[in-house]
Amino acid sequence: MKHTAVIAAAALCGGLVSAQPVVRMGAIGDSLSDEYLEQNYGAYAMSWTEILNDLRSIDFGPTAADAGVGNWGEPRREGFQDNWARFGDTINVDDSDSTSALTRGQHTGLADGIVNRGVSHAVIYIGGNDLSPFHGPYASVYNGNWTMQQIEDYVDDRIDGLETILDTVDTGGVKILLANAFDFGDMPRVERDFPDDSGRALASALYDRFDVRVREVAEQRGLPLADMLSLNRAIFGTAGAETSSLVVGGISFDVNNGSGNRRTDMFVNDDVHPRTVLQGIWANLFITGLNAAYNTGITPLTETEILSVNLQSPTGPDALESQIGSLDTYIILPTTPPTACLADVNNDGVATPADFTSWVAAFNSQGPKCDQNGDGLCNPQDFTAWVMNYNMGC
Repeated sequence: MKHTAVIAAAALCGGLVSAQPVVRMGAIGDSLSDEYLEQNYGAYAMSWTEILNDLRSIDFGPTAADAGVGNWGEPRREGFQDNWARFGDTINVDDSDSTSALTRGQHTGLADGIVNRGVSHAVIYIGGNDLSPFHGPYASVYNGNWTMQQIEDYVDDRIDGLETILDTVDTGGVKILLANAFDFGDMPRVERDFPDDSGRALASALYDRFDVRVREVAEQRGLPLADMLSLNRAIFGTAGAETSSLVVGGISFDVNNGSGNRRTDMFVNDDVHPRTVLQGIWANLFITGLNAAYNTGITPLTETEILSVNLQSPTGPDALESQIGSLDTYIILPTTPPTACLADVNNDGVATPADFTSWVAAFNSQGPKCDQNGDGLCNPQDFTAWVMNYNMGC
């Protein structure tokens, strides 16, 4: 039976096609990715999902209004059908937590979009709330009341939740870009409520440990990672060594304040959610990651474009790269394919003929799971390697 499947697979190999651009995008996350139009600050600011839709026509599916349904219900509400990010959500594995992405079904909703609505790519950017003063143990770590073992145990529980999300959506039929967490200690409100620099430095251990674990997950699964933590530390500095401003297109932005009427502030009036310009930089990070990992061919945003959605015009040349470096440096591509069972491309725990379909999808997208022989390339030789791995079984 196994050899028959392999012979049939070989017959199909000649029909493989080249990489394709984004057909439809999905997202899992919290309020940093949720449509800002769902909140009052949406009147003057946009999230990265809205920016990608507006400036690059990246399709996250119709809004509820466009679909004529009025409201999708929780957790989508009125936004894009396959942007499952929800204000306030965590990755807590506790079934009683009504704000958990797992409890709300973000992962199952996205999986349905992959199967039934043509979602071809997805960004998974969640976890910041779990570590924050708003939902997590930030205050306890800030005050020195938690040990490193407690931090490790807490983060491990969140990684268990992230693994559940990935087990549900990472089936070989979608190209995933994973992201680590933005350190909430960079938010003006958190700096105000927790003013001791040494305490905020202690609390950064939560985000550092989460970063280590997310990197491990990305490497083990052969997924690209957008290093949101390092990017935002380049923008904001670190506790006790904060940056005061960031220049975009000749305009200086105050990175430590939020306002409903000052376009040069980096945050909205709750001093928590980034305004459009920072969200535009994040949008560019995700573009960079999708292009690097999957050859999606999305044109990066210019600083002029980022300013345009903030209703501003540049007064000088592009300046971001000179301040924070190239965004390419914040994209971490996997160095090795998953090692648990190379032939199990769809991650269901067994090697079956269904894995050939998943391998074809990985080949067509030039995805990391295509590389079955570990040479860092995705080419027809990997089909032969997949056959060998398949014959060995899991």
